[in-house]
Amino acid sequence: MSTAGTATYTYDKSLSLDVTLTNLMVPEGPGTTAHLSGSFACA
Repeated sequence: MSTAGTATYTYDKSLSLDVTLTNLMVPEGPGTTAHLSGSFACA
């Protein structure tokens, strides 16, 4: 599996994420990709 993209701390307790995962081991076969994009924060 390989990854590409960015994870950026926007504040002390929050993160912005934009990552692509490639070659996942899933039933659809090798070479499948997933794109994760969003942000989250801790209280």
